[in-house]
Amino acid sequence: MSGEIFPPRTDPTTPDPGGSKLCPPPVAQLTLPRLRLLMEPRRTLPRLAHVNAIRWLSFTVGLLIVVGTSISVVKTLVVPRRAWSFIPRLVDAAVHWIFMTVSRRMRSYDLIDRWLGFLGPMVLILTLVAWLTMLVVGFALMLAPWTADLPQGLGESGAATFTLGIRSTTAGFGTGISVAAGAAGLIVIALTIAYLPALYSVIRRRETLAWQLGARIGSPAWGPNILLEYQHAGALAALPTLYEDWDR
Repeated sequence: MSGEIFPPRTDPTTPDPGGSKLCPPPVAQLTLPRLRLLMEPRRTLPRLAHVNAIRWLSFTVGLLIVVGTSISVVKTLVVPRRAWSFIPRLVDAAVHWIFMTVSRRMRSYDLIDRWLGFLGPMVLILTLVAWLTMLVVGFALMLAPWTADLPQGLGESGAATFTLGIRSTTAGFGTGISVAAGAAGLIVIALTIAYLPALYSVIRRRETLAWQLGARIGSPAWGPNILLEYQHAGALAALPTLYEDWDR
């Protein structure tokens, strides 16, 4: 009817005969979706706040790990006097227990001596690995507020710590953390390499004394054999000099 003021109600999905646009849906049909859209941000705000709190808590834990590892490195490689450090002590105790457990099953003294010769180098290598692993985990947790998930943080932290030259995908403060991870990894590796000459000079001196003692007494060169051989040779008066050489 051409005189009608209001057009008849049509289906929202029906094309408009006068054009290609769809007729707008009734207001009643838009009310519920609009309410849902209005309520959805209110529902997600507590969830987002919870996620952000976890990310910043991870940042704090990572910072503590990095600081603790740095203190352990300084105490072990830089401080001239003996200082207690948890990570080297833990690695030393674990490696020492494994080596001694295996050596108790060996019957030959020469085989035991060769096997225990790997104890010191293995402790040094595993201590370095433990330090680098702690740094990678610590910096990955520190990158949590700027990365999508933990695997991405571990990838960026590992690439930076081992100075692989991979460009960081984070921006702002996250890039600074990646740079700090690269510097920390380089410093730890450099300090360990610089520590090797002093360490191996002590080991070389010990091996020289052990070889000289074995040439005098025989194998095994241990306490009872030393006393017995020096007693038979009538050279007990030379024992103080021997002890002084080993005490240096």
